[in-house]
Amino acid sequence: MQDDLTFAIVAFTQLLVVYNPLSAMPMFASLTAEAGRGERFRTAFVGVLTSIVVLVVFAFAGHAILDFFAITTEAFQIAAGVIFFGIGSDMLQAKRSRVKTTRREQDEAADRDSLAIIPLGLPTLAGPGSMVTVIALAGIVVSSWGLGP
Repeated sequence: MQDDLTFAIVAFTQLLVVYNPLSAMPMFASLTAEAGRGERFRTAFVGVLTSIVVLVVFAFAGHAILDFFAITTEAFQIAAGVIFFGIGSDMLQAKRSRVKTTRREQDEAADRDSLAIIPLGLPTLAGPGSMVTVIALAGIVVSSWGLGP
C-alpha cells in the first residue's frame, strides 16, 4: 500500500512537471484573443481532452510499440534524455530554431476553425516529454506489478 501511494505521488508530480499546463497559457491566450467566452472554454476543453486521449493511448499502447521495434523502455528513456538535453542546450544558448514557417503556412494556421487539437492539445500539452513519461511510468507499472507477459 505504501509503495502504491509513493508511486502515485511520484507519477503525479512527474506528469505535472512535464505536462506543465501553465506553459500553454500564453499560447492559449494569443490563439483565443478574439474569441468569446464560450469559444475559449470549448477550445480549452477540446485541447485538454485531446492531450488526455493521446497520453492514455501512449500509456496502453506505448510499450507494445516499443516491443514491436525491439526497443527497451530504458533505451527509450536514454534516447529521449539525449534529445531533450540537446533541445535544452539550444534553448539555454538562445539559438534560433532551424525550422521556418512560410507566410502561407502562417495564414493557413490563422484561418483554421479550431486550434484546440493542434497546436494546443498536441504538442503543447501532450508533447514528447509527456509521452515519454507516460510510457516510462507504464513500463514501471508493468514490470514491478507483474502485469506484463
